[in-house]
Amino acid sequence: KHYEDPMLMSFDQLLEPGKEEDRKNPGLFMQLTELAKPEDIAGIIYTSGTTGPPKGALLAHEGYLWVGQAAQAIMPATNEDETISFLPLNHVYEQIFDMMFHLTVGHIVNFTENTDTVMADMQEISPTIFHAVPRIWEKYYSGIVLKMADATWLKRTLYKIALMIGTRYNNRALTKKNFRTSGCQL
Repeated sequence: KHYEDPMLMSFDQLLEPGKEEDRKNPGLFMQLTELAKPEDIAGIIYTSGTTGPPKGALLAHEGYLWVGQAAQAIMPATNEDETISFLPLNHVYEQIFDMMFHLTVGHIVNFTENTDTVMADMQEISPTIFHAVPRIWEKYYSGIVLKMADATWLKRTLYKIALMIGTRYNNRALTKKNFRTSGCQL
């Protein structure tokens, strides 16, 4: 999509100040990168605060990389894969899959316009990897079950057949220790 909002910029526009700084101070970025140690703080993830005041967990560079590599081992991806980001960016699950995992793999992360457009954005983007917290999967499942309750006999039958095929596929994939079971185009 083409957006006109003055608050938005292209990725090239985002990179330009860094390129300008590199022209002024060649090699500075690499010098600063080499100063970072694995145990240095890379980010802070806050708890929700449901049982008390929110607390910040300090995460080191080595932790980010370890989680990214662990996610890659479980769900192999490439830089050509695409995912869709729709949880708040401070959410630990979003940090894992759209930041830590991305740092390891370099896959394409697409951001939804807002929470109301997630389904439309998914259809437009057609991600090859989709991840979500259990509550989101429950909502999707409940929505499907409700639609199937009012569906025609033919649609319900096709739904049951699709579930059988999907279950067989997932069982085979899990048996082969290929955990990338939701990696098909949506």
